Amino acid sequence: VRNSQMAEPAWKTELKKSRRSCLVVINNHTDSSLSLTTSSLSDGKWAKEPPTKILPNSRVEFGTIGKNSIQGSAATATYSSLIHQGDLCFSWRNPKLQTHTNFCYVPHDFYLKITETNDERNNLTIVYDLSFRNAQE
Repeated sequence: VRNSQMAEPAWKTELKKSRRSCLVVINNHTDSSLSLTTSSLSDGKWAKEPPTKILPNSRVEFGTIGKNSIQGSAATATYSSLIHQGDLCFSWRNPKLQTHTNFCYVPHDFYLKITETNDERNNLTIVYDLSFRNAQE
């Protein structure tokens, strides 16, 4: 089977079929490994839990879904860098009735670009593009 014809992972299919899910994509465009320090759910369940490590110059995907067809999802994943001081915190909320929100904080020497898209089922995709600030100047 060619790569372009590979089956989608089951967790991603479940995420797309649900309502008020959130697909989180982190593109690490740095030479720094990131290690998961904490992750927590405040609403819903993990479709796929955040990875324990994000390698340099890599892409990871994970996400949350509501526990049933009317519940939203919300979670936080916090990473630390071995090279740079400070935590990188990614947090999102896609509630059943209100508008979605997300926030993130990163140490000063990191630059973060956030892109959001929403589909017709109110499923949210958040792409975090992480690089070093001096690479953007």
